[in-house]
Amino acid sequence: MGKSYKGDVRLLPQGGGWFYVRQAVRKVLDMFRELCENFILIGHTKDKLVNKDGEELSEMELDLAGKLSNIICGEADAIAYISRKKNQTIASFKGGENITIEARAPHLRGQNIVIAESDDKGKISVLESIRVDKSLNGNNFIEFKFVAKDGKFMTHTEWEPSKSDNMSDEDLQRKCDNQFARIDQILECYYPNPEDRVFNGESFKEFITWIAEKLNNADKSTLLRIKVVYNNSGYTTLPKYAKYRFIEPMTIVNKNESVIVKLNIDQFEKPVIADFEQSNPNPLLSNESFTVVDGTLDNTNNDNPNGLPF
Repeated sequence: MGKSYKGDVRLLPQGGGWFYVRQAVRKVLDMFRELCENFILIGHTKDKLVNKDGEELSEMELDLAGKLSNIICGEADAIAYISRKKNQTIASFKGGENITIEARAPHLRGQNIVIAESDDKGKISVLESIRVDKSLNGNNFIEFKFVAKDGKFMTHTEWEPSKSDNMSDEDLQRKCDNQFARIDQILECYYPNPEDRVFNGESFKEFITWIAEKLNNADKSTLLRIKVVYNNSGYTTLPKYAKYRFIEPMTIVNKNESVIVKLNIDQFEKPVIADFEQSNPNPLLSNESFTVVDGTLDNTNNDNPNGLPF
């Protein structure tokens, strides 16, 4: 019909117009892919009747026209079905014969993850999330995000230990042991039995992937008491030490058995940082409320001079 055709391409003979529909959708998706590191599509589902071994079955798939659903799902790294169960919002990566759900990443595959929860007043509180990733220069890390019911949050990042020029093997081992103990404090809040916290592996990447899997499978309704301090740069974080308790479940607090105490080495007042000029600030790393420094997001409350989130 030529380039001058102005009708609905979906009505072209023998389905010839669906090629142009797929081409148009892909053009829009490719435009957004270039703007972000992680691209998440949210859509509705539909029931589709299929014939399997002579039996007519109903399958649930992404509600897109023609072959678009199969094409887009085939390119995705992970597909989750979002649903509500009582006061929880759940992202399910458990696949099956009658639903298009799955994940390439082992720590997501087959998991049901609580991504949000409402309290008795219906207020939404995003639960702790865990992210395992690699920096641009190739350093592995795990990031923990803690969110209070009032919406204030704090992230804590643990990086793969490395040996500096003046560091001995013993110093590196102590650094690794201290980091392991810090992360184990977080894990213990969900798995109090030591036998449930035995890691069998060799690399840091294996360790943090295992930690993420354990926490993603944990009961996210567990309330926590966390000691939040300032680092020398003036941003909120967890303490660097592991000898003293800095995190515990609220069930312990309610029994008056809390062991979190204020130490002289804890910095609860925001240090005064001298102003300095940034020659080339990156506008993508900050906005009016949040600043990224050393992997820590700080959402300091301007009404509170100390600004501790919890």
